Amino acid sequence: QAAATPAAEPRMFLQVGAFASRDNANSLAERLAGALGTAIRINPTLQGERTLYRVRIGPIPTVEEVDLLSARVAGLGLDEPQVVVE
Repeated sequence: QAAATPAAEPRMFLQVGAFASRDNANSLAERLAGALGTAIRINPTLQGERTLYRVRIGPIPTVEEVDLLSARVAGLGLDEPQVVVE
């Protein structure tokens, strides 16, 4: 009998923007990486017939860190980031 594989731990990200233009996503990612000193990902996602480039911080290990980073992003004059769990 095969052992059940454990479910992967959910990972938390902060989504700070979504753009139709990869250049705009890159600009925001570079700005955030410089200001926050943390890893920034750009996740291309197909939306209908176009690609949407989602700019995300993470994975973030704890809810406390999510809150801290969220406040720092807001302090940069950006909209409140959206928490994404994968």
